[in-house]
Amino acid sequence: MEADIKAWRDQIAAAVRSVSFWADGGTCALRMAMGHLALTHLGLKPRPVIGGMVFRAGPDEMMDTVPFCGGSNYAEIVNGRPLFHMWLDVDGDIVDFSCGDWEAQESLIGDAGGTTTPDGQPLRPIQWDAKPPRYIWRPARTLAGEMGKPPPIGTAWYRAGFRIPVSQGGAHKEAELNAMFQRSNRGALETVKPFWPQVRDLLPDPIPLSRQPTRAEARRLRQMEKIATRQRPKQPAIDTAEPTA
Repeated sequence: MEADIKAWRDQIAAAVRSVSFWADGGTCALRMAMGHLALTHLGLKPRPVIGGMVFRAGPDEMMDTVPFCGGSNYAEIVNGRPLFHMWLDVDGDIVDFSCGDWEAQESLIGDAGGTTTPDGQPLRPIQWDAKPPRYIWRPARTLAGEMGKPPPIGTAWYRAGFRIPVSQGGAHKEAELNAMFQRSNRGALETVKPFWPQVRDLLPDPIPLSRQPTRAEARRLRQMEKIATRQRPKQPAIDTAEPTA
């Protein structure tokens, strides 16, 4: 049953990621918007989330991380710039379809504690001993990690929400950032809508995962797993200036 569910999720991720996006601040909002359309279409109830995420790729706790967050691992304002990430919550699971873009986005990774020079350039390239997964779909409680600490190599930690000191505006600034989050969601949805029919056609059928699948469903899910592992032709990249971080 677990393998069948994984195959089902693999095909959803392959469909959502079948379109290539590029954005100045990262692709998380665009992947989240497309994922929201896909999961809603399949009968799930995804909820957009904004917060912080850090992925550890190599041995150095600072320079070999992908930190879409501040030093606390929450979303923060660092050097006047908001650092944050976006993903979906589905019944307590973190669902993130942007992971497969992180390595290509190395040049976008901001200063979350000394990883860049004053002009924003990396001190050195990230050592990718562990590659990010294509997507993450796991219970949120298993990905919370420890506040202010780096995760083990090959692990991503997520923390929902902002951590903004009173000296930086506190609750007032958080309200502004949440309003920005809502605007970004709407803008991302408008950006991905033209590609929705293509993605919809690649999605699996809705499967009632609360029960054991029939033999026919299990056979279809095994077929989905094979489809999901095939290399799909690359789609043209979509350029957008929408800040998604």
